[in-house]
Amino acid sequence: MPVQPLGPTGLLAQSLTLPAGSQSMSRGGMKMQAQGMDGRKKGAGSHWLSIIGNATENGGAGIAVDGAGNVLVSGLSDSTVLTLKLNADGEPQWANTFSAALNYIPATPADTRMSAATDPAGNLYIVGGQPGVPPALYAAKFGATGSVQLQRSSNGNGFDGADGRRVAISSGGNIYVAGRMFSFTGGTYRCALVKFNPTGGIEWARLIEYAAGLPEDLCGVSLDASENAYVCCASGVSYIAKINASGTVLFQRIISDVSANAVAATPSGQFYVVGYNLSPARTNAVIICYDTAGNRLWSRSLGASTNNTFGSVAVDAAGNAYACGYTDVQGPGGANVLIAKYSAAGSLMWQRIIGSTGNDYGVGIAVSGSDVYFTGQTSLGAGSGDVLTGKIPDDGSKTGVVGGLSYIPSTLPDAAWAYSDTSSSAATTTITPNNTAGAYTTAAAILTNSTGRL
Repeated sequence: MPVQPLGPTGLLAQSLTLPAGSQSMSRGGMKMQAQGMDGRKKGAGSHWLSIIGNATENGGAGIAVDGAGNVLVSGLSDSTVLTLKLNADGEPQWANTFSAALNYIPATPADTRMSAATDPAGNLYIVGGQPGVPPALYAAKFGATGSVQLQRSSNGNGFDGADGRRVAISSGGNIYVAGRMFSFTGGTYRCALVKFNPTGGIEWARLIEYAAGLPEDLCGVSLDASENAYVCCASGVSYIAKINASGTVLFQRIISDVSANAVAATPSGQFYVVGYNLSPARTNAVIICYDTAGNRLWSRSLGASTNNTFGSVAVDAAGNAYACGYTDVQGPGGANVLIAKYSAAGSLMWQRIIGSTGNDYGVGIAVSGSDVYFTGQTSLGAGSGDVLTGKIPDDGSKTGVVGGLSYIPSTLPDAAWAYSDTSSSAATTTITPNNTAGAYTTAAAILTNSTGRL
């Protein structure tokens, strides 16, 4: 069943069924019409909001942009992992699901611990957890037309479980996977960072060993120009660390009163951590900026009552940070996508919400040039949820209503935010995971797309 088109008369929209797979829709697939309901042709580089789904539950989790402006999204579709590609105008090129579900997919629409990344050639990378006994960390690489290029299934040698949460790709094609592996020392899962080379071999793996109150899995990883990895995680307390390309831990810190959900680094190594406060929980979405040595430069909060959360962050060439999450305080419905832009010096430049009369969640964000891209889930579709994806200007302009979605300013209180952090004494251990070829295959996803131009 198709979702309802976004655009009323006078707005550009399309509603197309996607028998997508490993074949690009522009090469022998369905010919897609780039025409609006008013007959005008949709211009390249335009800004848009898009709903993609069917009669089941769908949601976007990770988003990335390649050098040609194509948008790559990872998420879920009816309890299987979904990967899809749209061009710069929001028109789908292909959509795939894994024929067997991975062990770890977003448990809720706001679960941010599944990501998408691209390399300079525009390939898509995703990570997750592979079911089995024992479960394993799973990583996959997809080519420009959606075909599987690389699959790896890795499990701790002597550590009986593993999951992947986030992925980052270096300019040379090295693959950094943040997640968790089971540790017999602590009798539970512990944070893990694994570096794969471009052909899928493991260069090294680090395990953040058991310590009282230490979080159990890394949920964020980002690289600077020197291939230093900045990681974060949260569970009761939060943890950040900087690990160089050889696997040496350069610093590690514990942060109080914050759930650290994601991290993004500039090429020079200034980095941002986003999440929400813990006491009382989720009253404020928070962002913290650090220098390359791990010294706090500034920290801000957004919101003053329940359910304000940042779950992802991206940085532009000028060092500005874009944080994405959701709020149920403002907007037309229950939950609404929340996006805010901060300068490198810590000034809130703008805040916006995207929402309908139902629940809409922002989960992943990316920036390329002067454009900002986000993904998440909307309740506007015909099923129990659909992928919500958009491309908006980096100055926050072009607000308005597109079909049932409102893209409008928000006025959540912005303030300096105080917290404490201390040097961490968590031990770090070098481990040697097992590493085998993955065996999953992809299947075409039958979805419908509706795109409206801002």
